Amino acid sequence: MKGLDEYVTSSGVRVMRVHYSADPAKDPDTPEGMRWLQNELKGIPGGMGSTFWRQEYEVDFTASDGERVWPTFDSKIRPRITYEAVDIEPHWPVYCGFDWGIACPTVLTAHAIESLDRSYQIDEIVMKDTPEKPLSIKSFADACKTRYWWDQVQSVVGDPTIWRRLPKANETSSISIGDMFADEGIHIAKGRNEPGVDMAYISMLNTHLWADLDNPKFMIASHCVRTLKCYSRIRKKAVKTISNNDKAPSEQIISKDVDEFDANKYIHLSLGFTEPDELRAVPGTFEWYTQQLEERGRIEANILR
Repeated sequence: MKGLDEYVTSSGVRVMRVHYSADPAKDPDTPEGMRWLQNELKGIPGGMGSTFWRQEYEVDFTASDGERVWPTFDSKIRPRITYEAVDIEPHWPVYCGFDWGIACPTVLTAHAIESLDRSYQIDEIVMKDTPEKPLSIKSFADACKTRYWWDQVQSVVGDPTIWRRLPKANETSSISIGDMFADEGIHIAKGRNEPGVDMAYISMLNTHLWADLDNPKFMIASHCVRTLKCYSRIRKKAVKTISNNDKAPSEQIISKDVDEFDANKYIHLSLGFTEPDELRAVPGTFEWYTQQLEERGRIEANILR
């Protein structure tokens, strides 16, 4: 029957789905149904393409709010910014982005820097706290230290909220997540996460790192599947707040399942990957050592004058 179908959920429950077109008075293929549809659409921003309509009227529970930041990521962008394998040179510095999660996964992404014109995300470590396998700071730290690239790590940059101090169990003193990682030998610097930073990072990717997809400056290993999936589903929406009530709505990303995006954001912003004319050599790269030698030469020349 039109407008009726059934499906089985992942837990094995059979469910009947009833669409409005099952009612002849609401079936858009009839004159009466078309009048009903046109009347229902009044006052719904975005009409039939809106998330509200797709969820409430089309019974599409997969519909997500907002619009995708990179709608062609999987078909056009991803194939050009991914790589299968690259030889990581011993002198390439590795920098890590970190995002702590309780309900969400805890994530660390590792980036090898070849030069200002080329960096690679070489790995991702993703662990989630579950009743069957509780996540501990020690277990996550140990997982990091076993990676082949760990000895090349120059710094780890993460969510600044991990430095909020929490009361210790059965004690009057307090400690932060950052302190606990430091106790395990992983020192995490505070990343940037102020309002507007998410859209600034997206702009950085679009206008600099991925501006030329024939020669991208930032590439992601194909085995970093969670990171790639995260970028493909990032969404944004226009938001009006009290502070900008008289202005045009500002764009914000929808903060859900964006852990790998956040981890990469912290490290990219900390390295200064903004506009080309503002870039400085990343510490540890060949360019950086050359820059230091040139600077030392200028200082010595001035002393001898």
